[in-house]
Amino acid sequence: MLNYFSRLRNTFILSAIVFGIGLIIGVMIIFSTSPQMEEAAELQRTYKAGWYSAYSIFLNNILVCLVLMLGLFTFGIPTFIYLLFNGISIGAGLTHLILSDQPLLNIFLKVIPHGIFEIPFFLLAGAIGFLGFTFYFNRKYGLKFLLKHVVMVIIGILLASIVEGLITLNL
Repeated sequence: MLNYFSRLRNTFILSAIVFGIGLIIGVMIIFSTSPQMEEAAELQRTYKAGWYSAYSIFLNNILVCLVLMLGLFTFGIPTFIYLLFNGISIGAGLTHLILSDQPLLNIFLKVIPHGIFEIPFFLLAGAIGFLGFTFYFNRKYGLKFLLKHVVMVIIGILLASIVEGLITLNL
């Protein structure tokens, strides 16, 4: 099983690095500008716990994953941009929550339950998108290989959306 995922190791690491750079930039933006982020907080409050929210979150997240995977056809350009900007928004959002004097346990409980599924599957979608650099020149990545990973991303994002819509929003 480990060997199976090692075929995506380099592009997964690249996804994690780009996302991590985005997180750092997001933190730096909050510390350097101290913007009012009430709009983002208000958007989060508009979701009410339930199946409809899980469905809405799933649609949003799966569209992000599709754009991330589009890099397969465009040599990773949209993948890079989306990973970077998602990292920036998550880094800025978490930094804002931490600086707003919310208890760390509350922040932890609102992020970790769905984040442990969502972020790795975003990174997997990014890894698929970054395959655009080698996909056309390397035979080891066949259509069956790609479809398995796309299905894994869809299932993972669905699971994360259900957890976020039914559990996290109740916290």
